[in-house]
Amino acid sequence: MVLRLRVLLSLEACDSLKQKRGALAPVLAGLRKRFNTGAAEANLQDRHDRAEIECALVGNQRRHLQSEADKLQSWLEQAWHAGQVLDVSLEWL
Repeated sequence: MVLRLRVLLSLEACDSLKQKRGALAPVLAGLRKRFNTGAAEANLQDRHDRAEIECALVGNQRRHLQSEADKLQSWLEQAWHAGQVLDVSLEWL
């Protein structure tokens, strides 16, 4: 089973794409390290005030993946200091 998380972030503190990349880099690295997940900026690369991150969780138990997704979302909401987490959507593949 694969669970894809799509996270929309605001970046109120960023005035340039360089600042945006600097704010996203430690969060993406933290997601990869802490949750052993694939994580990348997926869309909105040309906007400095918004970012969309996608993460993929892979496993054989739906309940476990849902639990990990909940933990990931909680961690992200605490770790994201450059703005707000605007939306999180889940898709089972």
